[in-house]
Amino acid sequence: MIPINEIILEEYKKYKQTEKQFKPLIEKTREKIKNLSDEEKAKVLFELYISKGITPDLIVDHIPEKFYELLEKHRQKSKAEKHKKEIDIDVSKYKPTEFLFWKDTFLKFCEANLLGIEKDYAIFDKTVFYPTMGGQEHDTGYIIDRDSLVYLYKTGQYSKYNIPFYKDVYEYYKDYQYKKEEIVFVRVIDVIKKGKVILHKVDDIEKLKKIENPVLLIDFDRRLQLSRNHTAVHIITGIARKLFGEHIWQAGAEKKYEYATIDLTHYKNLSDEELELLEKEANKIVMEMRPIKKYFLPKNEAEKRFGFRIYQGGVVPEKILRIVEIEDLDVEACSGTHLDNTIQVGYIKILASKKISDNTIRIYLTTGNQAVKEIIKRDKILKEISKITKTDIDNTPIAVKKFFDNWKAMEKKYDSLLKDYFRLIQEKINNGEYIIKVSDSLELSDLIKLIKKLIDLDCVVLYNKNYAVGVKCKDQIEKLGFRVRESKNFFIGLIEDHK
Repeated sequence: MIPINEIILEEYKKYKQTEKQFKPLIEKTREKIKNLSDEEKAKVLFELYISKGITPDLIVDHIPEKFYELLEKHRQKSKAEKHKKEIDIDVSKYKPTEFLFWKDTFLKFCEANLLGIEKDYAIFDKTVFYPTMGGQEHDTGYIIDRDSLVYLYKTGQYSKYNIPFYKDVYEYYKDYQYKKEEIVFVRVIDVIKKGKVILHKVDDIEKLKKIENPVLLIDFDRRLQLSRNHTAVHIITGIARKLFGEHIWQAGAEKKYEYATIDLTHYKNLSDEELELLEKEANKIVMEMRPIKKYFLPKNEAEKRFGFRIYQGGVVPEKILRIVEIEDLDVEACSGTHLDNTIQVGYIKILASKKISDNTIRIYLTTGNQAVKEIIKRDKILKEISKITKTDIDNTPIAVKKFFDNWKAMEKKYDSLLKDYFRLIQEKINNGEYIIKVSDSLELSDLIKLIKKLIDLDCVVLYNKNYAVGVKCKDQIEKLGFRVRESKNFFIGLIEDHK
């Protein structure tokens, strides 16, 4: 169920908070636009919305139609800027690439025919390489001559060239007899999709031309981690909707090798307890070994069967949709590489959560080996804190709290001592002393705190054996043997610059 009352209350709080925060600006803007035309009003309201996030309904009762036109132009401009980054290559002469990564996420290699070379990019009739799309990063790997691959595998020299060894690839070529021992390969460093054609950016285009029988070989460790992170994003989306309400919608996602992010529409940030519950329930789905189906459906049929929930990552402009379905949890139109079963995700670790806009939160997560690394890293930090505080791990939070309580008490006491010290300085100034020696135990930050209280005086210098600070007394600081550096309202002398 959607918690309507809770959402309305939260939105009302935000509305009143914004109104209170920007009240002077809102009143000033109301007065400013009172006699303007609708077009001029719209421009002012639009600029305020973009720069401050103040919605026009806080300022006017009737929002000019021009405001929405300006907003749409702004969105289109943002889209255009994004598309500018695309490479300028015409692929119309090439037939569509066969996407083998959709047929089998675990397929590590394929033989392919080179159709053409465009700039630093190679185009093949088929590929196992996944391009950057749908928020998921691209695969990396190698294009290697078949003889070179078999020679390296059979002689055990693959590690010398950092070529990954895969048992299934070895089994496939075990009866193949290589004809030459020359090692020819290039690294695939980027993969992009233009229309229905996949382009592979390589690190040496001239060497690519020497490859007679190309074998496309992906870095499967990277593929597996990206697939785990992507599948975890779908699991988190489904669980979040069940836990927090049907209003939850995926507003965006990024699937990188180290971690993934998912942006969810929600009226408030998640508490630590809610994040713990989300992680716990997500890992239950993993352990339940739910099958993950990947199949194609006509757009109309997919919408009829599953509704518009399938467009979590945005509407897909295709007549045939690729559907990814996690049993009894989540169904989405998705182009990413996904696993066959939730158990293959490994552990899902939620790293953090933050609010990125008024009604959107961002969750950071990682999975599998990266999750294990993160857990080990955090465990090491906890053990180090336990060692420093000389307590066992279970009692570390109590020890840390005690440490900070003591630190705050000491800081308060120190501030009190500084106040007493300032009174002594004032007495010396009242007695006509302006070049004042202070305790060597005082740090530069302490001296700066003290001098800021004396900023209106014509000339005063506080110094010890390490530092000097002064107001309008540059010459006097130099006479004390310090080389002077100018700050905003005073001068500083440091011992490391001592003459």
